[in-house]
Amino acid sequence: MITRTVKAQLIAFATLTAVGVSYVGVEYTGLVDEVLDRGYTVRADFADSGASSPAPRSRIAGCRWARSAHCA
Repeated sequence: MITRTVKAQLIAFATLTAVGVSYVGVEYTGLVDEVLDRGYTVRADFADSGASSPAPRSRIAGCRWARSAHCA
């Protein structure tokens, strides 16, 4: 037979588990942000995007070359 103390502990554990799992699931799916309107918008202007440097250089088969130069 389960004593009254053990029964209370099991109910408390089950309640805390259900609340914890529900909270983590709602946070993970982003429902809280949708309901409370906690989202944010990021805007950026990258005028010179498209290359990691102004004149990228590569090395193919031991030859160095830029955009307009060819390996002889």
